[in-house]
Amino acid sequence: MKRAAIFLTLLLPVFLLLGLGYAVNGRVQAKPQLIDVGGSIATDTTWTAANSPYVITETVTVEAGVTLTVEAGVTIMTLDMGQYLDVQGHLEAVGTTVDPILFTSNNDSPANNRSGITVSGSANFANVTMHYAYTPLFISGSSGVMCTWKTAF
Repeated sequence: MKRAAIFLTLLLPVFLLLGLGYAVNGRVQAKPQLIDVGGSIATDTTWTAANSPYVITETVTVEAGVTLTVEAGVTIMTLDMGQYLDVQGHLEAVGTTVDPILFTSNNDSPANNRSGITVSGSANFANVTMHYAYTPLFISGSSGVMCTWKTAF
Protein backbone atom coordinates (compact mmCIF):
# COMPACT_ATOMS: atom_id res chain seq x y z
CA MET A 1 0.00 0.00 0.00
CA LYS A 2 2.83 2.34 0.88
CA ARG A 3 4.55 1.62 -2.48
CA ALA A 4 1.38 2.43 -4.37
CA ALA A 5 1.09 5.76 -2.58
CA ILE A 6 4.71 6.59 -3.45
CA PHE A 7 4.07 5.62 -7.07
CA LEU A 8 0.99 7.78 -7.32
CA THR A 9 2.63 10.71 -5.57
CA LEU A 10 5.94 10.72 -7.45
CA LEU A 11 5.60 8.95 -10.76
CA LEU A 12 2.04 9.57 -11.86
CA PRO A 13 2.58 13.32 -12.44
CA VAL A 14 5.64 12.51 -14.57
CA PHE A 15 3.65 10.08 -16.72
CA LEU A 16 0.85 12.61 -17.10
CA LEU A 17 3.30 15.29 -18.24
CA LEU A 18 4.86 12.93 -20.74
CA GLY A 19 1.44 12.07 -22.10
CA LEU A 20 0.45 15.71 -22.50
CA GLY A 21 3.67 17.05 -23.92
CA TYR A 22 7.27 17.68 -23.03
CA ALA A 23 9.02 20.09 -20.67
CA VAL A 24 10.97 23.04 -22.02
CA ASN A 25 12.55 25.43 -19.53
CA GLY A 26 10.30 24.07 -16.80
CA ARG A 27 7.10 24.55 -18.83
CA VAL A 28 5.10 21.78 -20.45
CA GLN A 29 4.90 22.24 -24.21
CA ALA A 30 2.44 20.45 -26.45
CA LYS A 31 3.89 17.66 -28.56
CA PRO A 32 4.42 18.98 -32.10
CA GLN A 33 2.11 17.59 -34.75
CA LEU A 34 3.87 17.02 -38.05
CA ILE A 35 2.19 18.71 -41.02
CA ASP A 36 2.74 16.71 -44.22
CA VAL A 37 3.10 18.86 -47.34
CA GLY A 38 3.55 17.95 -50.97
CA GLY A 39 2.35 18.73 -54.46
CA SER A 40 1.56 22.07 -56.03
CA ILE A 41 1.01 25.35 -54.19
CA ALA A 42 -1.23 27.35 -56.53
CA THR A 43 -2.31 30.19 -54.20
CA ASP A 44 -0.34 32.40 -51.83
CA THR A 45 0.37 30.30 -48.74
CA THR A 46 1.97 30.83 -45.33
CA TRP A 47 3.64 28.12 -43.29
CA THR A 48 3.23 29.29 -39.72
CA ALA A 49 5.35 28.71 -36.64
CA ALA A 50 2.21 27.59 -34.82
CA ASN A 51 1.81 24.64 -37.23
CA SER A 52 5.51 23.80 -37.45
CA PRO A 53 7.15 21.40 -38.19
CA TYR A 54 6.27 20.76 -41.84
CA VAL A 55 7.39 17.53 -43.51
CA ILE A 56 7.88 17.47 -47.27
CA THR A 57 6.57 14.02 -48.22
CA GLU A 58 6.66 14.68 -51.97
CA THR A 59 8.15 17.54 -53.99
CA VAL A 60 6.46 20.85 -53.20
CA THR A 61 6.18 23.18 -56.21
CA VAL A 62 5.45 26.87 -55.63
CA GLU A 63 3.80 27.78 -58.93
CA ALA A 64 4.77 30.88 -60.95
CA GLY A 65 3.02 34.01 -59.65
CA VAL A 66 2.50 32.45 -56.20
CA THR A 67 4.28 33.28 -52.93
CA LEU A 68 5.10 30.80 -50.17
CA THR A 69 5.86 32.67 -46.95
CA VAL A 70 7.68 30.76 -44.20
CA GLU A 71 7.38 32.42 -40.81
CA ALA A 72 10.27 32.84 -38.39
CA GLY A 73 10.72 29.78 -36.18
CA VAL A 74 9.39 27.25 -38.70
CA THR A 75 11.13 23.90 -39.19
CA ILE A 76 10.79 22.19 -42.57
CA MET A 77 11.87 18.57 -42.81
CA THR A 78 12.40 16.45 -45.91
CA LEU A 79 12.03 12.67 -45.92
CA ASP A 80 14.74 11.81 -48.43
CA MET A 81 16.52 12.72 -51.67
CA GLY A 82 13.35 12.32 -53.74
CA GLN A 83 11.52 15.29 -52.25
CA TYR A 84 12.48 18.96 -52.34
CA LEU A 85 11.08 22.48 -52.50
CA ASP A 86 10.78 23.73 -56.12
CA VAL A 87 10.21 27.49 -56.22
CA GLN A 88 8.92 28.68 -59.59
CA GLY A 89 7.09 31.60 -57.96
CA HIS A 90 8.46 33.37 -54.86
CA LEU A 91 9.72 32.06 -51.51
CA GLU A 92 9.83 34.47 -48.58
CA ALA A 93 11.81 32.74 -45.80
CA VAL A 94 12.81 35.40 -43.30
CA GLY A 95 13.69 34.21 -39.83
CA THR A 96 15.11 36.17 -36.93
CA THR A 97 18.20 35.66 -34.81
CA VAL A 98 15.96 34.43 -32.01
CA ASP A 99 13.68 32.34 -34.27
CA PRO A 100 15.60 31.21 -37.36
CA ILE A 101 14.03 29.03 -40.04
CA LEU A 102 15.41 25.49 -40.22
CA PHE A 103 15.46 23.23 -43.28
CA THR A 104 16.57 19.74 -42.26
CA SER A 105 15.92 16.02 -42.66
CA ASN A 106 13.12 14.31 -40.80
CA ASN A 107 15.55 12.32 -38.66
CA ASP A 108 18.59 14.63 -38.34
CA SER A 109 20.72 12.06 -40.11
CA PRO A 110 24.16 12.70 -41.59
CA ALA A 111 24.91 15.16 -44.39
CA ASN A 112 23.88 14.68 -48.00
CA ASN A 113 20.77 12.63 -47.32
CA ARG A 114 18.19 15.02 -48.78
CA SER A 115 17.63 17.49 -51.57
CA GLY A 116 17.29 21.16 -50.77
CA ILE A 117 15.58 24.05 -52.53
CA THR A 118 15.52 24.76 -56.26
CA VAL A 119 14.72 28.36 -57.21
CA SER A 120 13.84 29.27 -60.79
CA GLY A 121 11.56 32.10 -59.64
CA SER A 122 12.69 34.34 -56.78
CA ALA A 123 13.43 34.02 -53.08
CA ASN A 124 14.34 36.07 -50.06
CA PHE A 125 16.26 34.33 -47.27
CA ALA A 126 17.37 35.70 -43.90
CA ASN A 127 18.37 33.82 -40.75
CA VAL A 128 17.90 30.43 -42.37
CA THR A 129 19.82 27.28 -41.47
CA MET A 130 20.01 24.30 -43.81
CA HIS A 131 21.17 20.94 -42.49
CA TYR A 132 21.99 17.65 -44.22
CA ALA A 133 21.29 18.64 -47.84
CA TYR A 134 23.16 17.29 -50.84
CA THR A 135 22.54 20.61 -52.62
CA PRO A 136 21.08 23.08 -50.10
CA LEU A 137 20.17 25.75 -52.66
CA PHE A 138 20.14 25.44 -56.44
CA ILE A 139 19.44 28.64 -58.39
CA SER A 140 18.53 28.31 -62.07
CA GLY A 141 17.72 30.83 -64.78
CA SER A 142 17.68 34.53 -63.95
CA SER A 143 16.26 34.10 -60.47
CA GLY A 144 16.11 37.01 -58.09
CA VAL A 145 17.48 35.54 -54.88
CA MET A 146 18.33 37.75 -51.92
CA CYS A 147 20.22 35.90 -49.21
CA THR A 148 21.26 37.08 -45.78
CA TRP A 149 22.82 33.98 -44.28
CA LYS A 150 23.43 34.23 -40.56
CA THR A 151 24.40 30.57 -40.29
CA ALA A 152 26.13 28.09 -42.53
CA PHE A 153 24.63 25.26 -44.53
